[in-house]
Amino acid sequence: MTIARRAAPLFVLSGIACLIYQVIWQRILALASGVSVVSVSVIVAAFMLGLGVGSEAGGRLARRFSPKKALVGFAGAEAFLAVFGAWSVWLFYDVLFVGFPQLFGSVPLAALVEITALFPPTFAMGLSLPLLVRACVTDDVSAPRTVAWLYGVNVLGAGLGALATPWLLLRNGSVTDASLVAASLNAAVAVVALLLARDASDIRPSPKAAAAPPVSHSVDPLGFWLFLYASSGFLALGLEMVWFRTVEVALKSTAYTFGTVLGLYLLGIALGTFLGRRDLRGSPLATFLLLESVIGVWALAAVLFLALAPARWPLMATLVESMREYRGQLGPEADPVTLGLYFLVPPFLFLVPTVAMGMAFPALQRAVLTSADESPRRVGMLQAANILGSLAGSLLVGLVAFNTLGTSGTLKALGLLALAFALLGLRRFGAPLFAPPAVAILALVLVTPGNTSLWQRLHGRADQRSIVAEDASSVVALTRSARGAYRVSVNGFGHSRLPYGGIQTELGALPLLFHPRPDRIAIIGLGSGNTAWAALGRPGVSKVVVYEIASPQKPALETLNSRREFDELATLLSDSRLELRMADGRHGLAVRDERFDVIEIDALYPFVAWSGNIYSQEFFALCRNRLAEHGLLVAWAPTPRVLRTLATVFPEVLVFPGDIVIASREPISARSAMNVLDDRFNTALRDDLIALVSAGRAHVRGPGDVNRDLDPRDEFSRRP
Repeated sequence: MTIARRAAPLFVLSGIACLIYQVIWQRILALASGVSVVSVSVIVAAFMLGLGVGSEAGGRLARRFSPKKALVGFAGAEAFLAVFGAWSVWLFYDVLFVGFPQLFGSVPLAALVEITALFPPTFAMGLSLPLLVRACVTDDVSAPRTVAWLYGVNVLGAGLGALATPWLLLRNGSVTDASLVAASLNAAVAVVALLLARDASDIRPSPKAAAAPPVSHSVDPLGFWLFLYASSGFLALGLEMVWFRTVEVALKSTAYTFGTVLGLYLLGIALGTFLGRRDLRGSPLATFLLLESVIGVWALAAVLFLALAPARWPLMATLVESMREYRGQLGPEADPVTLGLYFLVPPFLFLVPTVAMGMAFPALQRAVLTSADESPRRVGMLQAANILGSLAGSLLVGLVAFNTLGTSGTLKALGLLALAFALLGLRRFGAPLFAPPAVAILALVLVTPGNTSLWQRLHGRADQRSIVAEDASSVVALTRSARGAYRVSVNGFGHSRLPYGGIQTELGALPLLFHPRPDRIAIIGLGSGNTAWAALGRPGVSKVVVYEIASPQKPALETLNSRREFDELATLLSDSRLELRMADGRHGLAVRDERFDVIEIDALYPFVAWSGNIYSQEFFALCRNRLAEHGLLVAWAPTPRVLRTLATVFPEVLVFPGDIVIASREPISARSAMNVLDDRFNTALRDDLIALVSAGRAHVRGPGDVNRDLDPRDEFSRRP
């Protein structure tokens, strides 16, 4: 058995560990710097920067090594990752986040800290492929196949790691447990790699070719291929972000969505890589350009199909209903319809393109790997170019294109990039092969609807009077019903409704009746503005600060207000006591030393992504420390575990119908009269509040686990 075959299982395990780290490190660092698009983009950029630099350095280093020394170097990189991974949670959470929170007070400083913290491990990850290429590539002819094999098994492992992290590790254990699993995998890989090194050659490979079919190499310079592969990475990451946003809105993102969709995306690339290495005939450039053109055609056509296909079609009827209203939670307890949608819609969007991406990799290697001796250097350079192109794609699409062009405009722009590949193919290889995809891409770009129309279609074929606003942070829709009511949704999830009433009004008004003199109030979550509107309903309140991470909510509400359909919305937006802070609420409370008489957490489903940051013991403790004397925390406690968690922080807890909770450090006894409320509360609302107050009861504490920052049970499990 060749070294490549024996090393393949190691590279699978290495890929699994890498994706486990990416998911959990991103989660921890987002706690520190905030769950905003800028913060998450910086974390992803820091991760990819280390990978890119590591790949380039690995190519330079591996070129000087024999196969034996390369395997020893690979083992060393994995051993370093094992040690770093085992201590990473302590370093990122306990030392950086808890010990030095001031380091994350500004975006530039947080970015510097995150790049510095992530660079060593991601640099080690980037070293891996060039080192294994040196260890496994033994002759010129087999080089492309061997490199594609190694790349494919690593991406396969990455896909499995992305799936395993939410479905197995975080569901059944903590973030710390997941890091130890990844570290154990790295340690095992390091040990076995050292054992393999004993049988490896201590002599650098000979350039002599083995008996095998001839391989066609490109006459184009390496710089040309570096540019092409960087552009391919830009296209791939840009489309990935468009696909993820489409899936998120259409199917409603939960804690399992990111890992599931990313895993399927990576498995498609792995499949394409294995398919592509089987055929080494023909022009590498023609193959590469044709595959990139196919990616553009399918990417545009698939999104258009989801948006424009008639809702009466059998499968589309179910999907459109899911777009319109939330059907169920993705997870181990998900119903068959929800699971079916998740394992049909994402593959429909990107299985063909990701397989094409994977098939393009062997074609690329076939073009540039001219000798076994040069293969590590060239692989390292190509990987670095692709990663840095991907980095540019993620930053420009995530931070610029979504803000300026929206999803529709971004998709069109990426389609034009794919068209550039087709036009290059048309110039180099003629019309018969490349004219059809070029014409198809151009036609699809021209017929793709504008942003508002596209998102109205993807929100369950919403009424044309529905309002859509989008930026890098999210897609916000105010979908209009036949009766003139509006549902406010963020990335597909319904958050609240207009006209006002219900639990959001109760969350805002209830503390006004329990706090003797509420002056400053903080609210986590804007939604329709219902909670803030109610919290402003006592004349003594001087300031209501609302933290909202989905910044398009404000312009969407302002657009609706311009129609003058709801007096209460006009009252809210014209109130000078309202201060909107478009930022992560937890991060905002952490970095500002402010005190509030009331802190209110707007209702949030406990199973959506990042909800563990809000329902954790540590966040409730932060809220306690930001309360003034006699301060109240008001929240929705949708699960017994949330209630138990809150009760570990506050000695006084009252529970009301609808799972509304008021908590305080002091006894909650004095109740203000209803006459402290202004006239925005009509008789019906006042009667509802009277009944709600009368039904309140003290919480009876009981045994059970709690939600922690590093062990967000409710986010990943319905079990109490």
